[in-house]
Amino acid sequence: MKKKILFITWDGPQTNYLESLFFPIFSGLQQKSNCRFHVVQFSWAEKEKQEQLAQLAKEKGISYTHFRISRKPHPMFGTLITLVKGVGFLKRYILQHGINTLMPRSTLPAMMVNFIPSSGLKVIFDADGLPLEERIDFSGLNTKGCQYQFLKKQETRMLRTADLVLTRSDKANRIHLRNIGEKFSSKFFKVSNGRDEFFFGLDSNTRERFRKKLGLVPKQLLMVYCGSLGPQYGWESMINLFEAIAKIKPKSRFLILTGEDAYLENRIPKTIDQQVTIIKGPYEDIPAWLNAADMAFAIREPMFSMQGVAPIKLGEYLLMGLPTIASKGIGDTEDLLGNKPFVHLFDHQKKGEVDKVLAWMEQQVFFDRLIIRQFAIKHFTLARSVSDYKNALESLMPIV
Repeated sequence: MKKKILFITWDGPQTNYLESLFFPIFSGLQQKSNCRFHVVQFSWAEKEKQEQLAQLAKEKGISYTHFRISRKPHPMFGTLITLVKGVGFLKRYILQHGINTLMPRSTLPAMMVNFIPSSGLKVIFDADGLPLEERIDFSGLNTKGCQYQFLKKQETRMLRTADLVLTRSDKANRIHLRNIGEKFSSKFFKVSNGRDEFFFGLDSNTRERFRKKLGLVPKQLLMVYCGSLGPQYGWESMINLFEAIAKIKPKSRFLILTGEDAYLENRIPKTIDQQVTIIKGPYEDIPAWLNAADMAFAIREPMFSMQGVAPIKLGEYLLMGLPTIASKGIGDTEDLLGNKPFVHLFDHQKKGEVDKVLAWMEQQVFFDRLIIRQFAIKHFTLARSVSDYKNALESLMPIV
C-alpha cells in the first residue's frame, strides 16, 4: 500500500527551498520507498513562480498545488481568511487524494492541521528551526502579546500530538523537550539539509570562465555570500569583515548571490562599493559562481532562535571546497565543525575576532579544496538527507 504524504507549507514569494531542498528529498524518498508525496504550498507568489514549481514537481513525480494567501484588506486579515479557507481545502484534498499522512512545516500549517480531525491520519511535524523565537529575536514579536501566546499554544499542541517531529539540530530537540517534557523524546528525529553533490561539483574550466566574467586575475581573492538577506543574516558582520580583508588585500572582491538585492540599498560603504558585485540570477548558476570563489561567508546573528537552524548554504560552500567563515552559536555547527581547519567559527561576542579571521585566512591559501569536499560528502549531501528522512519515517510506519 502506498503511503501518501501531504507536505503543507506557508511561504513568502522569494523562497526557493521547495525546488532546492524538499523536492529533491521527496523524489529520493519516492525512489527508495513506497511513499508518494503531495505538496500544498500556501503563498502569494506570482503565477510564473507557481508554474515553475508545478513543472518541476511534475518532473520529479510529485503532486503540487498552490493555494494563494490573501493579502487584503490587510495582510493580517488576509492571513486569517486564508487559514480558515485553507482548513476546508485541506480536508477536501485529503479525501479526494486518499492522503494517509500529513506533514505540516512550521507554525501556520501546523495550526491548520490542528483543526483537521485525525481519523486515522498520521502526522509528521517538520519543526524546521524555531520560527516563533526567530520572530521574537528579529521582528519584535511580543512574548506577552495575544498573537505569540496563541501561536505558541498551537505549536506546543502540534509538538505533543504529532506522531513524529523532525528538527535540524540537537539543540532544537532539547529546547522543545524542555517545553513539552522528556517523555516525548522518542519521536524527535534530527534530519539534515543536504545538497546534490553532483550539482555542487568542482570544475576548473567553469571556475576560469566565471572568474573572467568578473574580470578577476588568477590570484585575486574572491569572497562570496549566497542566500537570503535580512536582520538574522549578519550583514553588518560580513561587510565589516570584508572591509578588514580589503585593507590587507586591496584588490579583493566580494560576490553576493541573492534574490533580495533590495536589502543592500544604502548598506554598502562607499569605500568598497566598487569591489562588491551583486548577482540576482537563476539557482542553476549558483555552483558556477561558487566555483569562481576562494572563500565564503556563512554568517548568522547568534540569537537564541538560531540554535534551531542548520544553514543550508554551509553545506553548499563545503561541497564546493570553499574555506568558510561561519558564526558560532548556530545550530549544531560547533559540534560538527569546531576542529576543522577549513572552517573559522566567528565569535560575535569577542573582541579581536577580525584579527583572528585574517590570521586564519593566511593559512587557507594552501588548503586543498578536494579535502574540504570529501568531508562535506560525508555530512551534507542529498543522499544523507534522504537517508535521515527514511530512517525517521521508518520509525513511524513501514515504507518499503
